[in-house]
Amino acid sequence: MKRLVLIDGHAILHRAYHAFPSTLKTRRGELVNAVYGFSRMLLTVLEDLKPAFLAVAFDLPQPTFRHQEYVGYQIQRPEMDQELTTQIERVYQILKALNIPIFTAPGFEADDIIGTLARQATMGPVAGSSHPTASSDIRRRPGARRDSLRQCHPLKIETTVSSRSPSTTRKSCRFPNSPRVNFQTS
Repeated sequence: MKRLVLIDGHAILHRAYHAFPSTLKTRRGELVNAVYGFSRMLLTVLEDLKPAFLAVAFDLPQPTFRHQEYVGYQIQRPEMDQELTTQIERVYQILKALNIPIFTAPGFEADDIIGTLARQATMGPVAGSSHPTASSDIRRRPGARRDSLRQCHPLKIETTVSSRSPSTTRKSCRFPNSPRVNFQTS
């Protein structure tokens, strides 16, 4: 069975940044702790899940439609550390070198993109395949409600990827039992 893996790059990168020490630097002093952690997770996903198809979605710095609809959306979330922001381009370079597609969309978060791609995959040329997603942020994944999707969660960013069935994901995230996806459009 062909496997599609959709990765929330922003969530994994953020987790890697906080998981690895800020002493991980290049010889020139460039901080690369998030790049290293992201790369380790990516290699683990490639080795453990052996996907036929792989894509990574990222958030963009601009506000999303949720910010426009609800003024208080993520108001408590602190600004992204500058040290993390400078590592995003390095991760893009790695993904491009590995020929892994990067998806972004102005006004939408990586979660929205992954939900859309997962929905399209269930109806497209890889329909009937296993479609896991890899992310450390499993609370809002719209695709997790689809019965043909599995939620993958890196337990330790550098070594392990666990897989959750749709029913397990629904229970742990307190989703209703109905397998439906609600998509937002602009």
